[in-house]
Amino acid sequence: MNQNSILVLEKMKSQHFINNFISKYDILVPLMAGEKWDNKSRKLSYASGIYNVETKKWVRDPLPPNTKVI
Repeated sequence: MNQNSILVLEKMKSQHFINNFISKYDILVPLMAGEKWDNKSRKLSYASGIYNVETKKWVRDPLPPNTKVI
């Protein structure tokens, strides 16, 4: 196996690991839309132009080739 093949395989393993981690701990919204942490209330506020907390829907329009997470 050449060096490029090894690099591609390791990258695929890494992406698989991070996707599983984000899914398992349900942290996609805080990672992508988190804006500010309030130490007093211990709550994270979200960027309203990215994610609507009330409807639990993504509101930003991603640039191609990306798509909204449903």
